[in-house]
Amino acid sequence: PLGDLFCQFCPFLKAHIAYATKHDEGEQVVKQLGDSNKKFVEVLNEFPVEAYKGVFGLTSLRIAPVQRIPRYKLLLHDLMEHTPKDSADYDNLQQAYEKFAELGSQINTNLHVYQGSVLIQKLDSRLSGNREDLASSGAHSIYQHHTWSSRKRAPIPVVCQWCKILIFPGKRFQNCKSCDATVHARGCVDAISPLCTEPSLMEQGRKFLQEFPVKYQNAAKSRKPKPATLVLFNDSLFFYYGSAKEAQMAAMIRWKSSTTGKSIVIVDSGQCTIAVTAPRTFEQHYIQAASEEDKEFIYRSINNAIKAWNAEQEKFHSQNRA
Repeated sequence: PLGDLFCQFCPFLKAHIAYATKHDEGEQVVKQLGDSNKKFVEVLNEFPVEAYKGVFGLTSLRIAPVQRIPRYKLLLHDLMEHTPKDSADYDNLQQAYEKFAELGSQINTNLHVYQGSVLIQKLDSRLSGNREDLASSGAHSIYQHHTWSSRKRAPIPVVCQWCKILIFPGKRFQNCKSCDATVHARGCVDAISPLCTEPSLMEQGRKFLQEFPVKYQNAAKSRKPKPATLVLFNDSLFFYYGSAKEAQMAAMIRWKSSTTGKSIVIVDSGQCTIAVTAPRTFEQHYIQAASEEDKEFIYRSINNAIKAWNAEQEKFHSQNRA
């Protein structure tokens, strides 16, 4: 049956996930070579298939694998519509359609995560100002190699700086004498950067979700709100002034502080304003949206991110206890 054939070769198309994720990056390389390398253009112009000659032709050829999964999905949908439901192949076609739909969803998810990580990396490289809030422990960091000290047991549960999973009392761990970083004795101590570096936006497990133009105020440091950008990550709120190309850090507020054990407090204050209490410093921050509708959307997005993060943490902790 035709549906069964689609089901059999669908798993082999998972390579499209990696291809689609890096497609845009590859396009930039092709464009750069097309503008600067005459030999590269000459080779492309000699391509035997007329439709794929030249830089434009290569671009058309490279986009074909990205478009293949959605096209298979549409084809299977049409086949199902023109196949009687009592046909022996209908269930196979439906199963194949579901497999390709799931593969398409995986590609989109991975693409979103990759694009988010690129955005975080670019923002971090252009970020100026005091980065102390970026340090999960709130400790100052310096450029030098970690000085690891082996500890037999943690007095209280502490969060591993690399994998973000709790290190429970009685478990061995490594602690850096220079920057106070704490990691699992096995695996994580080898995976983390060998240097005590300046705090960074790039953290294991951090994902970009959304960003919003807002007015931001730290009640302890300024008298009135200023235009800023709010970046919603899966584990925190991040505020910066200016453009992404010349960003000046305003604040980083995590959902939960590893030092105080307290959680962030989000309150709808009305009049387009959201009040935020930081769990580590207990400072009061204010987010002012352009309209009541925008405020409600931002408020809902933040709360959804917090709920998703809490669910992930509970899952991690349950697995560790097991």
